[in-house]
Amino acid sequence: MIAATHGLFVKEARAKLSHLSIKAIFVTDTVTPKESDWQQLKIISVAPLIVTAIQRFKADGSISDLS
Repeated sequence: MIAATHGLFVKEARAKLSHLSIKAIFVTDTVTPKESDWQQLKIISVAPLIVTAIQRFKADGSISDLS
């Protein structure tokens, strides 16, 4: 398993990461990957985290413990 914040797959990244030992690659949706037909690629939305941060900020709450 591989995890990254931004899925910036450049040059030969897909070829290098398409190894049988890699079962899944998790990235956030902060950058839309060009690869749409990559079975191992799992895109995780950051929208719920951003919504919670905005709500807490507007309510003068703490955003230090977001998870």
